[in-house]
Amino acid sequence: MNQLEDAGLIKIDFLGLKELKVIGKTLKLVNSRNGTDLTTEKIPLDDPKTYDLFSSGSTVGIFQFSKSKMREYLAKLKPKNINDLAAMNALYRPGPMKLIPDFIDKRNGKKPITYIHPLMESTLKETYGIIVYQEQVMQIARDIAGFSLAQADIMRKAMGKEDQGKDGADKGRIYQRRD
Repeated sequence: MNQLEDAGLIKIDFLGLKELKVIGKTLKLVNSRNGTDLTTEKIPLDDPKTYDLFSSGSTVGIFQFSKSKMREYLAKLKPKNINDLAAMNALYRPGPMKLIPDFIDKRNGKKPITYIHPLMESTLKETYGIIVYQEQVMQIARDIAGFSLAQADIMRKAMGKEDQGKDGADKGRIYQRRD
């Protein structure tokens, strides 16, 4: 993986074959039981009953949403769209998990949405002023520091400690503003 990235190739993570097979088998089962022709492309992303289910925290058995604390957060958030679910999934990790209460409060209008810098608003508007995704970190580096996409990606890796040597030290790349 690292040698490919060093050669200038991009690394992309995909769902494993096992998960893709489960999705395929599930669609076949749903279609055979209901006489439908459902595909992943036809799954509606705006189904109110689905969001009611997530909003009630009734997500035991749903991949990435079944843990008790996640169900508690979902009941507080009351997700209304796929973006809310994607953000919760991204935030439910050891580091960013501490941001979930603020995300919920800002999403529900209990706290004001603020931005450290005005240039961050366009990137963080969808996530209520909270950095949720690595791509947001990269866009902010481009908008505020003038980084190229490649420089922003190097910074993102350094923040995630993905690009450190065996001794924990940075590999010596220089992060400088592009004028």
